[in-house]
Amino acid sequence: MRANLNKYSIWFLGLLLAVLTESAFSAMPNLSSGQQQILLSDRSDYYGQDIVGALPLAITTQRNSNNSQSNTVFGAANETSAGIARSAQPTITTQATSAAFPNPISDTATLSNGVNPTGTITFIAYGPVANTIPNCTTVAFTSIVSVNGNGTYQPNTPFTPLASGNYFWTASYSGDGLNNGVATSCGDPNEMSASCALITFLTTTLSSGNYGLPYSQTIQVANGTPPYTFSLASGSLPTGLTLSFSGTISGTPTVIGTFTFVIRVTDSSGCTGEQSYTLAISCAPIEFVTTRLPHANLGEYYNHQIVVNGYTPIIFSIEGRLPPGLSLVPTTGAIQGFPRATGRFHFDVVARSACGNSAERRFTIKSRR
Repeated sequence: MRANLNKYSIWFLGLLLAVLTESAFSAMPNLSSGQQQILLSDRSDYYGQDIVGALPLAITTQRNSNNSQSNTVFGAANETSAGIARSAQPTITTQATSAAFPNPISDTATLSNGVNPTGTITFIAYGPVANTIPNCTTVAFTSIVSVNGNGTYQPNTPFTPLASGNYFWTASYSGDGLNNGVATSCGDPNEMSASCALITFLTTTLSSGNYGLPYSQTIQVANGTPPYTFSLASGSLPTGLTLSFSGTISGTPTVIGTFTFVIRVTDSSGCTGEQSYTLAISCAPIEFVTTRLPHANLGEYYNHQIVVNGYTPIIFSIEGRLPPGLSLVPTTGAIQGFPRATGRFHFDVVARSACGNSAERRFTIKSRR
């Protein structure tokens, strides 16, 4: 009786195993003869790989952390099992180039994280646009290149624009049986090419300035797309002067010398131009505004100021003889006092500025009764 029980037990276990095996194979997709499905892990290096070897008969069921279920069926010895996996997700990064119009511009796309990717990358340039706001409505250029593995790709031929302005690129990978497609979007970073018209500096030289006196000059440009923004590309302005964003050099220089610098202009399309300048700052010359003095009357108070132009403070001095009773105030240039003698008195007034310039002029005062 024990022998019969063992016989029926073995028969029942064999029947159960057959039913389970049949259920597993009926749930699998149609495979070629001699192949069985193995659900592989999410590791990208397994994508599209086949596993060949002698595998024992077994059925494995695993509940994954995302609550999905994977079933693995292994066949008899020396049977071949084919790996079936989800598609890889490549990434694409891009970098557009700029050039002075009408030189060519281009785009570069780097494809990575794919599994032996094939297919194509399509480059499209849109434009031209007069500003830096992304606008991908007008197609100006298209190039489709073949993909053979991860790597860097460019259009088959450079794009030579027919008009200056900004161009916005997109690059899209088609995908294949093992890799999903991926694409950049209009306005992505590094995807704007500036095809720049040559900005012309109408102001090519600067007027000289004077130490301690106000200075102002505006840089004029043409052929770009206004508005323009100016900046100092290299060198330095004289101390006391500044360059505004609108291109005006202004201020009061507080140093004497010759200064060389480069000014850069950027238009609304992002195009730039540069111009080198030399600005000389010297000590302002002294000019006498007062050219003659009135007569003096004996015994009456006399007060007249000698006026000059130049960097202040200016110190005055006398060479020669004033009428007795009159004197010169060095800090103001005023001649004051009560004349005590009559006659004609000739003398020179010398004016010296703080930055070292000097000038002199001859005057005469007639003192009378």
